[in-house]
Amino acid sequence: MNTFKILSIIVILSAVVFTVSALSQKELMNSIFKSDKNSESKINIQDIIKSAKVDEKQIPQETKDIALNEVMQKLEESNEVPILVWVKKDYSLNEIIESLEGFKTKYIYDQLNGFSGTATREAINNLIEDERVDYIVFDQIVKANLIQSRPLIQANVVESNYSLTGQGVGVCHLDTGVNYNHPNLAGAYAGGYDFVNNDPDPMDDHGHGTATAGVIASNHSTRRGISPRVNLLELKVLNSSGWGYFSDVSAGINWCIANKNTYNISVISMSLGSSARFSTYCDSSDPVMAEAINAAIGKNISVVVATGNAGSSTGISTPACIFNSTAVASTTKSDAMSSFSNTNSITDILAPGSSITSTARGGGTTTFSGTSMATPHAAGAFALLQQFVTLEFARLFAPAEIESALKQTGKNITDS
Repeated sequence: MNTFKILSIIVILSAVVFTVSALSQKELMNSIFKSDKNSESKINIQDIIKSAKVDEKQIPQETKDIALNEVMQKLEESNEVPILVWVKKDYSLNEIIESLEGFKTKYIYDQLNGFSGTATREAINNLIEDERVDYIVFDQIVKANLIQSRPLIQANVVESNYSLTGQGVGVCHLDTGVNYNHPNLAGAYAGGYDFVNNDPDPMDDHGHGTATAGVIASNHSTRRGISPRVNLLELKVLNSSGWGYFSDVSAGINWCIANKNTYNISVISMSLGSSARFSTYCDSSDPVMAEAINAAIGKNISVVVATGNAGSSTGISTPACIFNSTAVASTTKSDAMSSFSNTNSITDILAPGSSITSTARGGGTTTFSGTSMATPHAAGAFALLQQFVTLEFARLFAPAEIESALKQTGKNITDS
């Protein structure tokens, strides 16, 4: 039996204040994050920092050997295999790539110290012998994990009482793309890239991405997103069938890190995952996503990920199981665990994900259920808190600080 915290923004913002409108934002923030040991503050900033998880799991040699063995097995089935290559620090990616014969480059991850592409046996053997190479991994497939919920996490109260809409905060949304011409999303869309078709036009050709984007940024008067004034950066990493590769997801994260300062990117939202499920942190089993997420965290970008929809109470999908990600599971509108939602002891927070109405690819609205819909609720909440702290203290919360604040507050939900 596990007990989780369901997302509730106003609990953090109002803390011990009974009449929220009676205080200025600065007075309110100071009352929430008191360091006075004699005060009865809802959240103590020192407790948040102390409990925040900030770590980079080292990839053991055994994991690297297992990954390489998988690559060699795939070579028995095909003359060429898709791989990701991670390079030791201080070595040039381009020099390694230029020296390879039988390698077709797909992406160069200048922010992650790696590259991906299709390799022959000769190219892989050369990479194995190259002392500059750290390890090689087979490029796996990830899939999409499929506004009545806005009042449930009290985002409407946050906007009306504190004028918080996520304005000025950049949110990277990795999905099937977005219909940026949708009247309820056009104002939020700030740019992006299509890594499936390799062009700067991340138009949604599936529908999943437009629906999840609407939960974050829809400006509809009633079916309003959690943070409708964010800068929405769209990275299309899943194709028209709703699936893609780790290499595409890594490219999307790399783009977000590279463009952080241009768009003030503070959050990455990923409603996707593999079919594999893990009962504990999976950094050693999934070094590709661990490297990418750790790099984003190192640049002060929160990474919010769906746990998956297999109805498991013991395992969540990757990359939600990466230590430095924020794993989000789903609840119903009556604050019960959604029957389809994956959870386990490393799940971080819950958010509404059952029967959520949002923006549709063809215009108007559509209704989806899944941890895919819960995840953008959490991503939008991260953006609101970043806006609040930036306005009042001229600094950003570290990803772990926001996650800890959300986990120390909210409503307890027990999954029996």
